[in-house]
Amino acid sequence: MPLIKKLNREYFFKTLLITLILLNGTVYLVQSNLKKTSDTKKNLSKKDIQLITLEQSEKINYFSIINKTGEIELLRESPSPFPWLMPGHGNILAETKKVKNLIQNLRMITTKRLIKADVMSLKNYSLDLPFASVSYLVPGSPLVTLKVGLINDVKKIAYLKYDNSEFIQEVSYKNLTDLGLNFSSYANSNPFGFALENINTITVSKGGRNKFELKQIDRQWMISEQKKSKPQNRDKVQKWIKDLSLTKAVYILDKRTQATEEKL
Repeated sequence: MPLIKKLNREYFFKTLLITLILLNGTVYLVQSNLKKTSDTKKNLSKKDIQLITLEQSEKINYFSIINKTGEIELLRESPSPFPWLMPGHGNILAETKKVKNLIQNLRMITTKRLIKADVMSLKNYSLDLPFASVSYLVPGSPLVTLKVGLINDVKKIAYLKYDNSEFIQEVSYKNLTDLGLNFSSYANSNPFGFALENINTITVSKGGRNKFELKQIDRQWMISEQKKSKPQNRDKVQKWIKDLSLTKAVYILDKRTQATEEKL
């Protein structure tokens, strides 16, 4: 009996020692993994990062927005009061203020956290069927394409992903409403909204033939009609130009069809 008790006691202590060693190893492994995960999160989100810097935003000369309404393209042509055109819609002028707001809102986006992109996370954050896709071009750099997925407008948190990136970005934003609008929301509804001081010549034509031309020479407006020039009352011409500049479009057609032709 004493021998059996001794053997049992030795077996007990050996088992206890092995168990403690295994537990210690397990605890170390768990702590190591937790530290690794913590370090990864820390490295991915050291600080908030701007999506687009101020310098980049001032150089952007092309935008493409694809949403449920279709594609909207914006192209910067010149530094005039209306520098942006819409090449996909007959090169009509874009509303300058609207494009400025779009750029400003994109510049206000900051990355809060990075999430590993996989099949499950892409689906969870609606990046498999994105709300919108945004592409922009800065001269000297490749085209950048960004998908916009889940948007929480209450918390102002959204989930974005660059093409070919392994990560989803959790971002904070000010306003992303502009990304869901249709082309007419970006179109300039004030077709004659030119600055009065910029006008020196106005040509009126019909059926491809010029009817008359107004030209300002040394602050004197002259009208050319049938190869004859006559001076015009400056105040009346200025008032006519001002009234013309206030004309606003109430309906903008994307495409001309037989139905719209009949209405026109």
